[in-house]
Order: sequence, then C-alpha cells, then structure tokens
Amino acid sequence: MSGVARLDWLEARGFRQHDCGLTVVPHARDMYAIYHGATGEFAGIAHSDSTDGRLSSLPRGAAPLACMVFNKDGYKKHCKDWREYREWLAERNETRFAGTLAHGQGYDAKNLMHAFRLLDSVEEIARFGRLTVRTPNRDWLLR
Repeated sequence: MSGVARLDWLEARGFRQHDCGLTVVPHARDMYAIYHGATGEFAGIAHSDSTDGRLSSLPRGAAPLACMVFNKDGYKKHCKDWREYREWLAERNETRFAGTLAHGQGYDAKNLMHAFRLLDSVEEIARFGRLTVRTPNRDWLLR
C-alpha cells in the first residue's frame, strides 16, 4: 500500500493508524501484516519522524487484517532526493539561475560551456594523444 492507499484503507474501516500494529511477514521482503486492536494495544503503523514502519508485539491468537508492502529502500531514496533538492534550492547561485532564465533557451549556459570544453578535450586526446589544459578556444567557450 502506498501512503495514500494506506490512509484510504484506514479511513474506509474507521481505523486510526495508532490503533494498528505491524509485524514482518517472514520470507517476504518489505511485506508487513497489519493488525487492529484497542487503543494502546499496538504501537501504530508509522513513526512520525522516521522512514521505518513501527513494529508491534502481538497478543496470542491475533489475526492479521491485511498485508502491506512498504518499499523502504525506495522511500529512503525519495527522502534523500527531496532533502538534496531542498538544499540545492537554498544554496543555488541565483545570479546563474537568473542568467539561465534571461537568455530564454531553457538550458544552463555554464554547464553547456563545460560540456563543449570536455568534448574538445576528448577530441584532442583522440586525435593527438595529448591534453592542453589552457585551451586556445577559451574566448569562444566563454561567448
């Protein structure tokens, strides 16, 4: 179940996630069994500040209501990518970004200049077997 599907599933049954419990399904990666009980009987499904599910101890004879797949690795990657994107937004070079918007072509001119510089270097190595660090076409690249 995705986060939305999980919330919809809980709402359709009138359950609160705090009154549910999870256990690992043996030999099934990222698969959890969901249980429901009285308030305080289980630990809940999720931590509010974690990328992990919250596992519960079960009373004897408890029967699962459903199974849930939680792609923990995928979710952790999503959280890491989102955090890095937010850091990039906070730290990006606004002047460079404004220049990208100003020329109206929809690409980062500095990044493209470096791509051309690297392609020229590769061609020089392939043709002549050498690399000139101070490139003779510097002015062309900067234009």
